[in-house]
Amino acid sequence: MDLHSIFPDTGHSDNILKAEKFLDNLLVRTNFTLKTRTALGWRGLHPSVRSGNGWTCKIRGNDGVYGIWLQETRESEKHYQLVYNLAYFPMPEEETRMMFAIETALLPADPQYMDYVRNFMCYPEFTKLFYIAEIHIILQKDNREAIAFSLKAQRRLRTISEEGIYNIHQDEKICLVEPKGVDQDLPAFHLAYPFFEVLGATVTYNLSDAPHSIYTSKAILSSKDPDKEFDEMLEIGLVYQNDEAWFDAELFFDRNLALWYPECEDSRPFNDAPWWTTHLSLSQATGNSGLKAIDRPQLIVLSGFLGSGKTSFLKHFIEYHTQNNRFVAVIQNEIGQKGLDASILEDSFGVMEMDEGCVCCSLAGQLRKGIQQIHQSYNPDVIILETTGLANPFNLLAELEEVKDLIRFDSITTVVDALNINRFMKESHIAEEQIKAADIILVNKIDLIDKQQKEALLEQINAINSNALVLESVKGDINPALIYAADKDEVDLVAPPHSHENHMHEHLGSIKAEITSLPGRGAFEQFIKNLPDGIFRSKGRIAFSDRKEKYVFQYVNGRYELEETVQPEGMEYYLIFIGKNSALEKIDLTQIS
Repeated sequence: MDLHSIFPDTGHSDNILKAEKFLDNLLVRTNFTLKTRTALGWRGLHPSVRSGNGWTCKIRGNDGVYGIWLQETRESEKHYQLVYNLAYFPMPEEETRMMFAIETALLPADPQYMDYVRNFMCYPEFTKLFYIAEIHIILQKDNREAIAFSLKAQRRLRTISEEGIYNIHQDEKICLVEPKGVDQDLPAFHLAYPFFEVLGATVTYNLSDAPHSIYTSKAILSSKDPDKEFDEMLEIGLVYQNDEAWFDAELFFDRNLALWYPECEDSRPFNDAPWWTTHLSLSQATGNSGLKAIDRPQLIVLSGFLGSGKTSFLKHFIEYHTQNNRFVAVIQNEIGQKGLDASILEDSFGVMEMDEGCVCCSLAGQLRKGIQQIHQSYNPDVIILETTGLANPFNLLAELEEVKDLIRFDSITTVVDALNINRFMKESHIAEEQIKAADIILVNKIDLIDKQQKEALLEQINAINSNALVLESVKGDINPALIYAADKDEVDLVAPPHSHENHMHEHLGSIKAEITSLPGRGAFEQFIKNLPDGIFRSKGRIAFSDRKEKYVFQYVNGRYELEETVQPEGMEYYLIFIGKNSALEKIDLTQIS
């Protein structure tokens, strides 16, 4: 049993931070390979890092989504105790939702419900309505020879409505819950146990050892709150320890507990629980490869001129693979000083920004280092290399040849802005080069042009590149299964003998403007409408002096969007402008200060 691999001893004062990363390390390691995570019972796992440290996941046999987040860290002389809250978000069609309080049971019908679930860390009042249990993890500080974790939940979480609940419909008062009737009757322990079972199997697999002992306890509870009624508090705990280690479970678990050891197979509880045998069954099934298997991931180069819709495509791509239990990592690079897209995609499995510059020119040679870093951190099934909108994909081919031992090259996919591509090709030869280099061309924003324009555009694209697969999309939404195969044969990479143009040859650049004095929204929109010709793209984060909301700003060729977003306090506001250097020099930021 090797606890050090999940909870390393750094020898520094930041060990409490290492302890708080224990669950993250465990879940990331488990999701390295599809076969392993599926066998353990995970049916989707997604970090939620905004406003805290949490995860959403689906578990085999349950329709709903679990949310787990770190609530508190307790430190004693010899131990760290991590207390996590566990929530269960039922699906709209799931019978379980009717066991929640009426107010809560209605929420899954809201069209925004799944957005709230995915970003549950941003909505504490919403999340509190779906709370079901606590998960405790206890780590030894010194010798790292023992670990324990437990599930603590009410058998039934019941809420009594003293005055009853009524609905007024067409002047008719309809009684939904009688006075002193039960509003909520939730089998909290029963709902939480499947998550605990899969978590236990995951710990067993990673430590290659079954639990040393198991604790269960039951306590009768009373409540001072007249609107709530608890019957029993149940707790189950698993302890993993080396033979010479000593762990006093009574320091952490309720003292009214029962203790079993795994050798007492006839009498131990939860005899069929997977945590007893997962390390054996999975090792046989995977040939002991498990997390150590380093299969080369599929690599897709994502190209497209500024504002074509690459980020929208990425969001749909990642969501598709997440639903199919595949692990996606994204390498992004920007010619600007700050990459906005990584923060937009921060809830994805792995997003890594390369240094300032772009891989088509100033970062040549760093691609291998970036892929190796992704391997070490995530070992993904798929890597998306998203180039800057001003990158020439031909300049990547020699780089890709150098990393063939690390990846399986799939394709160069170019996203084309159907509305603006003709203007872009007049302004920049790179826009045409991106089409010419593509294996797959996604003609995006197809809904913004008419039939005659579409026919002319498709004919034009065919004249530039007659070998590519050409598909149409709206907002980057297309089923990846239509265009990518997970196990397709490798594509031979043939780099042209001469160098191709890049954005430095075309006098293109970018500037970043920090917003320290918030403008009014009207003044800001007028400023954007008056941007000089030659500004292809702008993006950033902004708030207004006359509005309380905060926004992500996107601008392409005169059209712009302000999308409301949740941002933590202290977030910087900025705008990035990309275009001709001569146009950048004309931008007057004093108009919005």
